[in-house]
Amino acid sequence: MVFKSSSRIVVIALLFGAAAWVLDAWLSSVLFPDATFVGLLTGDFPERSIYVRSVVVLLIVMFGLVAGTLMSRIEAGYEEQQRGTKATHREREQELKQLNQEAIGSLAGGFAHEFNNILQAMMGSAYIADLQSGGEGGPIHEHLRDIQISGARAAKLCDQMLTFAGKKSVLLKDIYVDRQLKAIESSLKEITGDLPLHFSLEAPDLIMGGDAGLFRDLLRNVLKNAVEARGEHSITLEISTRRRTCSEQDFGAVISGAPLKAGEYVELSVKDTGTGIAANVRDRIFDPFYSTKFQGRGLGLSEVMGIVRTFSGGVSVTSALNAGTTFTFLFPARAAEVSTGRRSSSIPMPTGQGLIWIVDDELLITQTLQRVLARWGFEVNTARSGEDFLEAFPDTAEACSCILLDLTMPGIGGVEVHASLRKNFVRIPVIIMSGYNEEQSLAQFDPETIAGFLHKPFPLEAVEEILRKVLPPDAWSK
Repeated sequence: MVFKSSSRIVVIALLFGAAAWVLDAWLSSVLFPDATFVGLLTGDFPERSIYVRSVVVLLIVMFGLVAGTLMSRIEAGYEEQQRGTKATHREREQELKQLNQEAIGSLAGGFAHEFNNILQAMMGSAYIADLQSGGEGGPIHEHLRDIQISGARAAKLCDQMLTFAGKKSVLLKDIYVDRQLKAIESSLKEITGDLPLHFSLEAPDLIMGGDAGLFRDLLRNVLKNAVEARGEHSITLEISTRRRTCSEQDFGAVISGAPLKAGEYVELSVKDTGTGIAANVRDRIFDPFYSTKFQGRGLGLSEVMGIVRTFSGGVSVTSALNAGTTFTFLFPARAAEVSTGRRSSSIPMPTGQGLIWIVDDELLITQTLQRVLARWGFEVNTARSGEDFLEAFPDTAEACSCILLDLTMPGIGGVEVHASLRKNFVRIPVIIMSGYNEEQSLAQFDPETIAGFLHKPFPLEAVEEILRKVLPPDAWSK
């Protein structure tokens, strides 16, 4: 660039000098009409010595140098401005894309939360009806089981939408990336079939925070997208890992939820040699239900984007038509943590005793839980608003064993109700219910004051399990 600018300055100066020489000869021919123009041009004229003319030309050459320098600086400034404008334009496009993803995510998360409330009531009612009709031997057992299975499928879709929104209830655990890839290799090859799938794993000791099931879903979705997009062509797929130290400048093309910080990252790449993704399509591949394939449907890559947000990471996509596509994921590397594990057991049909309050503005949810808990032997009181509960609760506080409290209600919500309880009824365990994820829901509380969390829609077995942990042993007959 410097050489180019210097050459331009020299050329401009020489042009100025040549023009000055010719102009001086022309003026001299006007002043001295007896002289020939060629003679004046070559300096063969006593009255206009070559010395005088050289001084004049030298001055004009210097002027040309100054003018050339100024022009080069003006041009360099213009080019710098253009580069800055292009960079700003790219940043704005990235920001708009980020805002678009956040808006769609908020919409999807809100929809999933409300739909989970409906599913909770539907699945719970089918469960109760199945028990009352005789269970497996009942005449309508198969129909009721179909309702529960369909509800579970709908709940799975809501779960995917919450994942896309980055609001799924997930406890991030240590994942040794290379070990996990080896563990799920057979699951991934179910997607790729006969297509070659290679692994280039260079991060044997690297740990990221994540969930093993979601990690598998992320890779399966990306591989499925590549396999479906290949058409009739044979392609090769490769998954690679490595350690990467990133500065803030490395995140220019990376799409993420929260801004990424400079530091150590696990880089996970999924590469295919397929048909590639057109530039006009690339900006929409993470939109929910968007697909260029006839058989493509569902959340697919948008779920991948949600998992990336859940893992506090980022993703970039490079592609060219007929040259393949590479998805590059960046996840913050972390130190290993000690896991305490979780207790799980097979629990028989419960028979309990004591008073349990259910506070939820959804009538079907309160009715369903009331029927189940009453069937288990508990006395149940319900309230459909925080105001009604706070008014009626003090008279029953001595007998109350537990409170199931919905987080979001019109008027006085779960947070305000809980704060009021903490002032006068500290001993009573409170279990929070919400369609949003556990981390987001419980962030509004002191974790020491919450006995448990139920993520809607929850199976009724989960209610039994958490009550067995929260209530004293004498609250159960067996």
